[in-house]
Amino acid sequence: MKHEAFEASFEIDGVRRTFAESQAPRWALLLVADRETRNLAAGRWLDGGMARLPLLALFAAALGSTASSQQLESWTLSVDGVERTALVHLPEDARDRGSEPGEPAPLVLAFHGHGGGANGFARRFGLHREWPEAIVAYPQGLPTPSALVDPQGKRSGWQNRAGSQEDRDLALFDALLERIESEATVDADRIHVTGHSNGGAFTYLLLEERAAVLASVSPSASGKGRGSGGEASREVAVLHAGSPDDRLVRWTWQEAALRGLRRARDCGEGEPWELDPRVTRFPAEKGADVLLFEHGGGHRHNKAHAGLAVRFFKSHPRRSDGPSAEPAPLKLELEDVHRVWDAAPHQAFTDLVLHGSELVLTFREGDGHVGGADGVIRILTSTDGKSWTSRARVALEGIDLRDPKLSATPEGDLLLLAGASRYDGKKLQGRTSKVARWAPGTDGEIELVDARIDPAVKGPVDWLWRLTWRGSTGFGVVYQPEGERWRQHLVATRNGVDFRAVATWDHDGRPSETTLRARPDGSLVALLRREGNALIGSARPPFRKWTWAELPLHLGGPELLVLDDGRMLASGRRVVGAGGRARRTVIGEVDLAGNWNELVELPSGGDTSYPGMALRGSQLLVSYYSSHEEKTAVYLARLRLRR
Repeated sequence: MKHEAFEASFEIDGVRRTFAESQAPRWALLLVADRETRNLAAGRWLDGGMARLPLLALFAAALGSTASSQQLESWTLSVDGVERTALVHLPEDARDRGSEPGEPAPLVLAFHGHGGGANGFARRFGLHREWPEAIVAYPQGLPTPSALVDPQGKRSGWQNRAGSQEDRDLALFDALLERIESEATVDADRIHVTGHSNGGAFTYLLLEERAAVLASVSPSASGKGRGSGGEASREVAVLHAGSPDDRLVRWTWQEAALRGLRRARDCGEGEPWELDPRVTRFPAEKGADVLLFEHGGGHRHNKAHAGLAVRFFKSHPRRSDGPSAEPAPLKLELEDVHRVWDAAPHQAFTDLVLHGSELVLTFREGDGHVGGADGVIRILTSTDGKSWTSRARVALEGIDLRDPKLSATPEGDLLLLAGASRYDGKKLQGRTSKVARWAPGTDGEIELVDARIDPAVKGPVDWLWRLTWRGSTGFGVVYQPEGERWRQHLVATRNGVDFRAVATWDHDGRPSETTLRARPDGSLVALLRREGNALIGSARPPFRKWTWAELPLHLGGPELLVLDDGRMLASGRRVVGAGGRARRTVIGEVDLAGNWNELVELPSGGDTSYPGMALRGSQLLVSYYSSHEEKTAVYLARLRLRR
């Protein structure tokens, strides 16, 4: 029997495959759709008791079962040196073409459960089929321990809390978002996340850690939402899908997570959702609504979730409260200023933090502003801001320690950061940045070690000036005072010692000292000193794209305090008076547009500035140094904040 040759090509999971039927009479080519993965497999069917199946019919059936794969691209990304992958549905209308941007499209990231994979989740969940106009990404997890089903971590999954797995999956989210935004136009008000089981837990983690970029989230079968009550996360709408019959992630755990969400948002009684009565809506007084899709399917991912999630995402873009009355301007009333320390010939460059109920103040002691005897670091503590106790004196032989800064780490202790300079007279010979952990109330020497700067940006002189912590990650700015064009690099750390590069800033005017702070919406804000007027900038995760505005004044030794309502107080040294020779330490209200409203000029003059600010209730405490009373000394100001 003679057969005509037959050849067909089609795509399987984004890979072009070609299958041919031989003219040999003893076999025919059979295509099989695997029941679990539905990936096509080629095999030989030997002559036997079955009739030869029409190949075209098999091709048609197989192609129908892999329709989802035809619409997905396979992406590979390098994230902190690890290869990560994702399947991505990218609508042609959204794709950028050279300098011509695409049409803004919503974005959904969908995370599979523990032991699952991107291929299977894309096939079963099928969000890209439900919402073809949206960009949809299905990332692939890595081997991850699970206390419930996989304690040895042999199967793929996601980190379920900040700091675990070295935050590798938070880094993947950031990298994937950046990659998508580089290839397509994403509607920034319609970025959504969903996931099932362990992927649902990671969805809740993103609600905690990346609320600044999210519009709404829809976790399934997870009880990890109990920590998602922060101010930024409250603005993100939640649709939770779950089952009282779930024997793996118990319903009591899921109910506890939902109670926490509803309590944080002051939600009212449940009512049927107007778009689908299967869903219960809990209207929120503080923030975005919480919705619940309760089904009877146990732990299995319910098929209805995809369609409900799409309707939910479409109806819940980023919240905008619309026009509102401008808040009353902030007011500061100076209540008291007193000298804290003047034991050394010269004390300067302060910082102040509130650690529990205790104030911790640090500064440099030396015999002058620059050069002379090696500078040492002094640390004081106080419960009332009046009586101070010296807790530590930190010195390194042959090294001028200066500009000490304190930050509270996620572990609860304090991280001390300082510049370590070597001088020949007043000529700088070299500088590194030193760090040390310290717990107030503990005895023993503070051991300083070098901060290790990412080799990709490390220079001959690196000064990491101040750190701030956002969740489990610390952020700071390294400035490199070399030549005419000084450089700055935003860096991040998880252990307080190793700093990876995040972004590079290129400003004119020799940019230098920069204070970073986290805002309630999860973004970062930077107050930057340079020659001429200061700059203020902000960015959302992954903090690579910054927007900048110029202030109407120069600020030396800048400090920034973000209030719980997002408004900001800035402090530093400004030049005042005729001829610009008088120097004062001042405090003002600042915003992201660069507007400045000066509120208080502190008693100060001459060599002055480098304040630290801490808020205790409505009382603002400000440390600074000044030489307006002959000797350069450290002062503490008490002010009353009126809103």
